[in-house]
Amino acid sequence: MKKALKPVAFLLVLICLLMVTSYLVTPRGYENVYDIQLVNRKINAVSQEKENTLDVLFTGDSEASNTFSPFQYWKEQGIASYNLGGSAQRLNDCYTVLEDVLKHQKPKLLVLEANTLFRKNAVYNQDDSVLMWAEQLFPVLHHHNIYKTINLSVNLLGATKENAYADQCKGYYARVRIRPYRGSDQYMKTNKRDTTLYPETLEYFEKIAKLCKENNVELIVVSVPSPKNWSDARHDTIQELCNQYDVTYYDLNKLDNVLALDWTTDTLDRGDHLNMNGSKKVNAYFGKILKEKYHIPDHRGEADYAIWDKQEAELNLY
Repeated sequence: MKKALKPVAFLLVLICLLMVTSYLVTPRGYENVYDIQLVNRKINAVSQEKENTLDVLFTGDSEASNTFSPFQYWKEQGIASYNLGGSAQRLNDCYTVLEDVLKHQKPKLLVLEANTLFRKNAVYNQDDSVLMWAEQLFPVLHHHNIYKTINLSVNLLGATKENAYADQCKGYYARVRIRPYRGSDQYMKTNKRDTTLYPETLEYFEKIAKLCKENNVELIVVSVPSPKNWSDARHDTIQELCNQYDVTYYDLNKLDNVLALDWTTDTLDRGDHLNMNGSKKVNAYFGKILKEKYHIPDHRGEADYAIWDKQEAELNLY
């Protein structure tokens, strides 16, 4: 009888341990976060900025973080901005970071890069129903690596030199590698990418729109050029969503002639992301929109922004 009870007792103890550790590793306010490590790193990095000095925020997945360069906007237009985008960042995580940033910044504009809208923005793994069930029951199985971000300095969060350098670049990943895209220039017409907007996406898009409205932040949506990810059908899907919320949508995939992108030199990975060559062209164009249409102020020469000139000179990106 005792032998028969041992496995049961072990199972009960294991369940109790999983329940306790699940409670401990899921911080309050992070119950709906997918990647706690990324969210923590972003929040800690942007918290180093002087309070109420950022006029523009960018958010999204790696299409955002590989494109929008705050120091290029600073050097060319004097715009103070920060890139909150991150690799595979889901919309629920974008929301969590934005919510925290708005506690100490009062930006005029939020630029949401649209590729993240096609991600499955669920907290748990939806590709495996058994794993999803286990993660929902015991969140420690999902958030098991949070120990890496507890009681660590911001310089260690993320644990890679590339992430640390991106933090110095105010969230922008300055990648110079070239892997040419050799597909069709008519990719918007030929691509057959999935156009599904998942329920979680619609939920968090509405939350972001509401959060922006409550904080007097204008929300705009942008699609950066990406032959791998964009099509006319996806454009139409995002345009319809933006129309519902009266949000302006810029699809830069439609401006190939204006941007003069060269897909043999301007992509990092065969048409998925822009490299630094490509991002320079996009930012040169989009910076003018920020200045002329949204009247984002030029802070160059102001005492509160003296550190920007020093940081830009040290990085020497442009």
